[in-house]
Amino acid sequence: MAQLAKIARANGFRAAPARMQWDQLAGLGKALPAIVRLRSGGYMVIAEVRTSPQGDLVILRDPLAAPDAVLVLDEARLRAVWDGAVLLVKRQHKVSDAGQPFGMRWVVGQILRDSHLIRDILLGSLFISAFAVAPIIYWSLLFRIVLPRNSLDTLNLLVAGFVFVVVFDTILGAMRRHIILHIVSKADIRMGHHVFDRMLRLPIGFFETTSTGQVTSKLGEIGRIRGFLLNSVFGTLLDGVCLIVFIPVLFFVSTPLSLLVLAGCAAILLANLAFMPELNRRHERLVRAERDQYSHLVETVHGMRTVKTLALDARQRTLWDLLVARTARERIAFGRVQNSMKTVMAPLESLLPITVLTVAAYMILGGDSPFDMSSLIAFALLTGRTMGPLLGIAKLVERYHEARGSIATIASVVDHPAEEGLSGTGVLTPLKGTIELMDVGFRYPGTVVPAIDGLDLLIPSGSTIGIVGRSGSGKTTVTRLLQGLHADYGGLIKFDGIDIRQFDLTHLRSSIGVVLQDSFLFRGTIRENIGIAKPSCTLEDVAAAARLAGAEEFIERLPRGFDTMIEEGAANLSGGQRQRIAIARALLTNPRILILDEATSALDPESEAILSANLKRIAFGRTVIIISHRLASLVSSDAILVLERGRPAALGRHQELLADCRLYRDLWTQQNGHLGQQNGHPGQETSRGTGYVSISPPAA
Repeated sequence: MAQLAKIARANGFRAAPARMQWDQLAGLGKALPAIVRLRSGGYMVIAEVRTSPQGDLVILRDPLAAPDAVLVLDEARLRAVWDGAVLLVKRQHKVSDAGQPFGMRWVVGQILRDSHLIRDILLGSLFISAFAVAPIIYWSLLFRIVLPRNSLDTLNLLVAGFVFVVVFDTILGAMRRHIILHIVSKADIRMGHHVFDRMLRLPIGFFETTSTGQVTSKLGEIGRIRGFLLNSVFGTLLDGVCLIVFIPVLFFVSTPLSLLVLAGCAAILLANLAFMPELNRRHERLVRAERDQYSHLVETVHGMRTVKTLALDARQRTLWDLLVARTARERIAFGRVQNSMKTVMAPLESLLPITVLTVAAYMILGGDSPFDMSSLIAFALLTGRTMGPLLGIAKLVERYHEARGSIATIASVVDHPAEEGLSGTGVLTPLKGTIELMDVGFRYPGTVVPAIDGLDLLIPSGSTIGIVGRSGSGKTTVTRLLQGLHADYGGLIKFDGIDIRQFDLTHLRSSIGVVLQDSFLFRGTIRENIGIAKPSCTLEDVAAAARLAGAEEFIERLPRGFDTMIEEGAANLSGGQRQRIAIARALLTNPRILILDEATSALDPESEAILSANLKRIAFGRTVIIISHRLASLVSSDAILVLERGRPAALGRHQELLADCRLYRDLWTQQNGHLGQQNGHPGQETSRGTGYVSISPPAA
């Protein structure tokens, strides 16, 4: 273990070998992952410890096994193979390392990028601290020289000097506040950019399992960090620079009294720290309650149409009242702890200067001190100026714990593993449109039944394929895999013979046009929404895409045409109009692959007829994948894939499937039994089961 630790440290890690019992190992928590040594002499990595009804279980990874292979052991089985040796390993980051996890070190690193400005602030603070002694000198000279000697000239000189100091101090203070605001604003910009960029890199599964309100409320904690930096860190620490001037002066005047001042401030700091554990616990509960309340608010606003149509006002109001009451309880509990802390600290803060003056008075009365009245007043003023920064540091500790909680909240989002393939180093080869799936299998996290199981499919470039099946059969899952939205699948997915994992995801997705059943339109004009994926497009390009999608007809009837503003949620458009705009948006970039996932479900018969008439032009030169419950819209496809419970049931043209696939025939009969069987087109291979299936290239 010592040799492993040495190697780890040489490669930029913090490493600490140790010997542990099972209870210690199970309680490592955030210290994981860790390396354990086996009795056989080998090593394995403990990825995490999970709690189950049967007890704690350790999740092990073997470096010699497959990357996705894990071993789950309970206490008895681990003890049988583990010799008790553990190596705790953590990556060691420099403060300036931009790639480190989001935390206080990262925030400090962003601030230190403006170190030259911080240097200027420190120099200004030293001058301000020196000027802060001026009032003390003024009072001392006033009582020691001016008043006893009736020296008017000296008084005028003191006043002139004091006015000069005040003016210069005001100018320096204004400059310091301006620079602080500039530094914090730059750090805020970098932090906001970093957080938003990391959010965009998160996999789609994160957003599907985390509510919008939870995500927005967590990322909203940036405001707390900004306030901590602006109102607490710079103000307190820069005011603390004056201690470099004040404390030596205090000791020069009186060492015993200076020690009393420092001891009193230390006692106040310890009293503050004693309340920190309970204060932090209450603060975390308060933040959690506020987050749940905000999440409910966002969810209600987002689903207001459903709330109105289902008359859910009372239900949402009741839930809101419960959440408000919970937040109020937590805020009161948090306030009680704060009140208790202030109740203890307030008398200490008040008694400290009185105690110092009382001790000084006793020293003067006893004749044991060189103090006179002017020196006592000067020392009292100096004590007050010294106590302010020292007590500010004590209060900074409280705000630091709150800010650290906010940082941890944001980190729970931005430090989530990002999507693979966004590094910018992937393949950027233009797609031709050939798609190949080889023994593809996939199951959603938390489920046992696979959504896709053993799918083999070859789609030549330029083909049009329909995918049908009952609800939940895996149709949409296939298209999600083709977009690279899920990386934890089995088998191979290839585009033009290249594994999808080798592509740059941004390039891949920009080469695939996708129209969903519930396509989202952004707030803005129709022109902006259609051309959103191609900022350089002209109005003619937008109009051509709208014409191809059958949207130009209704857009021209609008008073402002393509400049019509789309409200939030596209509430001022019908479902069919929204869908046609989404289709036009997908067509504008001229993608080599087009996926229509129930894209015509919201269209009226006339709009669907227009789109169907244009489908041949739309499909020309590109691979088209159409998912539709309306089987009649797939009759002219080069092939139709039938899925049943995630497995391919059959592949062929419409006529062949009617003859050979019972599931397809049943679905067709349910929808179009009154029409009878439609004439198909021979020459297409049909396959059942899970064997490899392919589509013949379309006729020229």
